[in-house]
Amino acid sequence: MSLYLTKFIERLRGAEARGGKDFIMPLAEAKGVGADLTELLLELNQLKESKLAQEEVIQVQLSGGKF
Repeated sequence: MSLYLTKFIERLRGAEARGGKDFIMPLAEAKGVGADLTELLLELNQLKESKLAQEEVIQVQLSGGKF
């Protein structure tokens, strides 16, 4: 996982464990989280596109022969 997302999750868990009601983060870190999320979404989109491109059509023909 990316650095900013890992830090975000750790800080969020810490705030939750302390019973915090608010979570504030510096703008620089928020931008990093946003960049990491954008990168992950782009990668997910590429994976979906490559999966769609790789789907094969399997054609089966049955013959009764001399039946």
